[in-house]
Amino acid sequence: MSYQTILDAVRRHRCEESLADDCVSGKCLAWDLGYAEVNSFYRAFRRWTGKNYSDVKLLLI
Repeated sequence: MSYQTILDAVRRHRCEESLADDCVSGKCLAWDLGYAEVNSFYRAFRRWTGKNYSDVKLLLI
C-alpha cells in the first residue's frame, strides 16, 4: 500500500464525515482535506463517488 493510497482513503473518510455532519462548501472542504486547489478535490470526489460534488451538495440541501 502506497502513501498516496492511504492519504486518499483518509481524505475520503474525512470528506464523508464532513458531509454527514453538515453541508460544507467545496472550497472549505478542499482546504480542510489538504488540497492546494479546489479542482483537485472535485476530481478526487468524482473518482471516489462517481458523482459531482455540486450534485451531491444539492441532494443534501
